Amino acid sequence: MLINTEQGLKLSDEKVIFEKNGIEEEKIIGSEGKEWWTELAEKKDNINIISFGVVIYEKDVIDRFAEIKDADVDFGLAEQYVLNGETNGKLKEIISRKKLSQVVDQILLNDLMGV
Repeated sequence: MLINTEQGLKLSDEKVIFEKNGIEEEKIIGSEGKEWWTELAEKKDNINIISFGVVIYEKDVIDRFAEIKDADVDFGLAEQYVLNGETNGKLKEIISRKKLSQVVDQILLNDLMGV
């Protein structure tokens, strides 16, 4: 899950494991935070928090996040791309431009260093 913070986009790194009506569920914690979940469990008799944990993402999710984290792109498109690899023409163009810019930067750096 992506979170939009004051510092920009971030992958959520926390999850909650809870029982709801006797059925165990797991949810990634978004911008609502841990406190929201704790307060919800206190208010609702049918929800019992089992634990909080750390979300571990696959390498491809982390790589896709790195590609778009600084891009000016719609939040929903960004989240779908990062989590599922789904993309559209505009997003592909943004990613391609960013990769090209990184290659050009490396060439210029190599040139400056005489490599």
